[in-house]
Amino acid sequence: MVTLIKYGALSGGVKYNVNQMWICGLSTDTKPTTKIDGMPIPNGSVYTEIDTGKNFMFDYDNTTWYEVSIGGGGSGTQGGIVLVGETTTALTDEATTNPITVDGQSYTAQPNDAVIYGSKEFLFDGTKWHEFGDLSGLASKDIGAMTGYAKAQTGAGIAPTDTLNQAIGKVEKRVDDNENDILTLQQKVVAHTAGGSNYDTINGIRVYVDSTAPTGTIPTGSLWIGG
Repeated sequence: MVTLIKYGALSGGVKYNVNQMWICGLSTDTKPTTKIDGMPIPNGSVYTEIDTGKNFMFDYDNTTWYEVSIGGGGSGTQGGIVLVGETTTALTDEATTNPITVDGQSYTAQPNDAVIYGSKEFLFDGTKWHEFGDLSGLASKDIGAMTGYAKAQTGAGIAPTDTLNQAIGKVEKRVDDNENDILTLQQKVVAHTAGGSNYDTINGIRVYVDSTAPTGTIPTGSLWIGG
């Protein structure tokens, strides 16, 4: 039986648009190549064969599982692969750059560390970086659940460094603020009520709108418009 063991970031909490899956099953089981438990399988997900101990990594573009060696490296426990973060250090396949900058901090990569650079994913073998995924062709339907999402406290502008959750949180906050402004204006309009044949009462003040001067009992502070 094929079982979904984990759905979410492999390490460091939820941060990215794509949440790699960790799946396990027997070597005789058919590895899923589109969805599991109704959820699309993101690029870079890991499948572990229970009976052989072999690990496979998913290539989304080719819907193919490739056997990889991920034993023992890094500091994580999820199958040996550690998704350490997003780097601004330029990486290419077979690059030996180390240390790198991750989330604004200098970081010395360890074997089996995985990072995201731009739209590409890289895995470090202790000496070189290996590109194993490209997210540039990912459609919105392939984005996993927005686990950990919370509306922003302010409707500030979206920054290039914002995660998807942070950006949408700012948009929701701004929409709420605009809705509250509209409700406030509506409440002011409600205070404007018809008071007679030729005047209205606005916030307790009688306003006459007529081409001729008002007559009768006229409260102090009333306004006449149209004379």
